[in-house]
Amino acid sequence: MIKNIEAFTAKTKLGRAIDGVLITPTHIVATDSFKLIERKVDTGAADSFTVVLPKGLKTFDKVEQTKTGADIYHKGGVYAAETSNASEYPKYKAVIPTGKPVATVKVHALYLEQIAAAFRELGDGNTTISFYGDRKPLVFKSTKDGEQFALLMPMLR
Repeated sequence: MIKNIEAFTAKTKLGRAIDGVLITPTHIVATDSFKLIERKVDTGAADSFTVVLPKGLKTFDKVEQTKTGADIYHKGGVYAAETSNASEYPKYKAVIPTGKPVATVKVHALYLEQIAAAFRELGDGNTTISFYGDRKPLVFKSTKDGEQFALLMPMLR
């Protein structure tokens, strides 16, 4: 199952979403111009194309291209979707950083989510993340309504 794609194509108060999700036989790419995810997964597609997901559909099992668009399969249901040529999708690979990272820190996704949720409730949604090294905690700061900070310890294994 291909999960949580809507989070990368959802409209926010910061701007409009890019509606297309790139589907290839071997991966899927979704972005809203603030966040991007590329997942290597067997999509069930025969060719590469961009699809506009039906409203409210957050997950799906597979996609099949048809003569007029695509069929998206989810929990036994089939949803018709509009498609366009994959070459129209934004050239996302150009914005992916290359070279050696300054620091690499492995963290638990749930803990990261909990800190983000706390900062969203306490502040204006803007958070500064400071990296001090691969074995040092990440430092999260927000200055909305006084200074708030959180630490997230890296996973060492």
